[in-house]
Amino acid sequence: MKIYYVCDGRHKTWYNCVGMLSNGFIFAQYMTMIPEYAPADLFVDRPSRQRALAEVFGIDPETIETEMFIVRDGDEMPSWWHEFENAQDSLFEYYEKYLTLIDTKVRS
Repeated sequence: MKIYYVCDGRHKTWYNCVGMLSNGFIFAQYMTMIPEYAPADLFVDRPSRQRALAEVFGIDPETIETEMFIVRDGDEMPSWWHEFENAQDSLFEYYEKYLTLIDTKVRS
């Protein structure tokens, strides 16, 4: 498994950054003006997210491979990005467990 950080800044000054696993599971999202902060803000400095991802997916924060994409125009968006949009429903049970572990309620 791998972590991708995708920061989309195509249409604004702010970047919409997403932390996503290679199976399409989105574990965090936020807005920033400095996309290079995304790894720390979404995962590295978030022990509750690290613990939850370790329990749900067996991720070791010390050894997980990561890759970052900073998107400033459409050509920079990873080619696989849109295929994960349709995968979200199949990941619902993982979202329920993950959100429980980080003390966030699942919204229906």
